[in-house]
Amino acid sequence: MARCPIGQIAKRAGDAGIPFFVVGGYAVFAHGYVRATDDLDLIVQRGRRAQLGKLLGDLGMTVKNDAANFVQFDPQDESGMDVDLMFVSEGVFGRLEQAAIEATVEGTPVRVVSLLHLIALKCHALQHSKSLRRLKDMDDLVQLILKNCDTPVPTNDDVLRDAPTLEFPDWSGMLPHRTHKTFEQAVRWNDEVLSMFPPKNRSSKLEMERRCHAEFIL
Repeated sequence: MARCPIGQIAKRAGDAGIPFFVVGGYAVFAHGYVRATDDLDLIVQRGRRAQLGKLLGDLGMTVKNDAANFVQFDPQDESGMDVDLMFVSEGVFGRLEQAAIEATVEGTPVRVVSLLHLIALKCHALQHSKSLRRLKDMDDLVQLILKNCDTPVPTNDDVLRDAPTLEFPDWSGMLPHRTHKTFEQAVRWNDEVLSMFPPKNRSSKLEMERRCHAEFIL
C-alpha cells in the first residue's frame, strides 16, 4: 500500500488551526471493516479550501483533478498516496463535528466521522457517483452494517439493526427501477455483483468521472 501522508497533514493542519475529518477507506477501517485503500479522503470546511490546498502544495503535492466540491491531489512521488478533499458548508461541518470520533490512522491521532455520518456519505456516493465505483461504496455500506449491526448507535440504535428492507436504485440495468431487499438478500446480491467486476487499472480521468462531485448536505 502507498505511503499515507496523514502524519504530516495532521501536524501542519494542527499548527495552522485547520480542522478536518477523515472519511473514505480509513474511516471505514475505523468503524470495523478493513480493506485495501489507495487514497486518503478528508472533509474540510469550504472556507478552508485555499488554506489546505496550500498546505498540501507545501508538502510537494499537486492538483490532479479539481471540481467545486472535490479536489484530488497527486503525491510528491510514486511511493506516496493520493489525497482527496471534500468540501462542505460550515453548518454541515459543525454537525459532523458533534458526532465525530477519535481514532488512529497510521499511528496518527485524528478525528473520523461517526458511523451514521459515514453511512450517510456512502449513501450520498451511491446516489451521485457513476459507473462501477458504486460497487465499492455499496460493499462498504453492506460491510459497515454487518460489522456494526449489534453496536449501539447514539441517538438511534435501531437504524442498523431493525430496518426491514434496504432500497436500491437502478444503476446496473439488472434490477427494476426500485427494489427492496432484506439485509440478508442485500449481502448476497452485493457479493454476486462484486464477483462480476474484478478490479482493474483505471485512468485518472475515468476515476475522476466516477467520483461523487455533488455537495454533501446533512
